[in-house]
Amino acid sequence: MKQTKEFLFIVFTSSMPLWILGYLFDATKVIPVKLPISALQFICVLLSAIVVTKRCGGSVNLLLARGLNFKRIAVRGWRYGVFLLMPLIVLLSL
Repeated sequence: MKQTKEFLFIVFTSSMPLWILGYLFDATKVIPVKLPISALQFICVLLSAIVVTKRCGGSVNLLLARGLNFKRIAVRGWRYGVFLLMPLIVLLSL
């Protein structure tokens, strides 16, 4: 439970500068996609997971490899869903 609180704290505090920058500046004029700068929060989540894993004595390589282990997905239909969901959402948003 302590690791979860630490993870959420690191994510929240590292995301705040992105929220502030998104409020102050319009990034859509600089970057080609119509996303706010706070869309870069996925980096905060990744780095927070790495920091908490290192502090707890875990292996970062195992953490990252676990995210790519498709054998953990029991139902085969979900494997296709993982790759088809984002293109489908993009097509529906046009």
